[in-house]
Amino acid sequence: MYRGEEASVANLLAMEICRFRYARAAPMHRGATPVFAGLKGGCKMRVQLPQNPIARMFSIIVAFYCLFFAWWFLGGKSVVERLGNRMTEPWADFEVPDNAVHLEGLQVTSAARILTVCNKGKEDWNNVLIQIDKGYVAALDKLRIGECKQIPIETFATASWKRLPAPPGLEVTKVEVLATVARKGHAWSPAHNLPAGAKK
Repeated sequence: MYRGEEASVANLLAMEICRFRYARAAPMHRGATPVFAGLKGGCKMRVQLPQNPIARMFSIIVAFYCLFFAWWFLGGKSVVERLGNRMTEPWADFEVPDNAVHLEGLQVTSAARILTVCNKGKEDWNNVLIQIDKGYVAALDKLRIGECKQIPIETFATASWKRLPAPPGLEVTKVEVLATVARKGHAWSPAHNLPAGAKK
């Protein structure tokens, strides 16, 4: 037998011994694959860990929470607080300034649960807020000279971020208007043509 053949036979025998040893040690080396590295290298185990989807999902969740807490303590908390404050701010602020001028030409009439607000003055009104009884408010971008706008009472709402609508049975006895002319102006008027028995 030639030397080359002897070496081949020896390699085959060593490989079979490696496989036999792996078969006996299989319970201890789950997921491992036997690798024969030659007569000098001997038999080695190459471990390939199985991919567990639950463990992988758990590691992703842990990484996400680590990133979230890092973002939170590096400034995310203040961002959330500012966003929350902005969402709960009143949508309207009907506060009459101390130096407000008198709005001239306000005329208000009421009929069939609709308020008609007219600007009979000499200046356009901008950023108009109209407030009725119990603090219910409506808004207009502009009311020009000689212009009238009809506003259903049901469209009035509280000035808070909740914007609760006016109840259907609300009795309107007073209408206030806050608008910007050369500077902030204010006026109020009783709602004319009110039903019998309404307060003036």
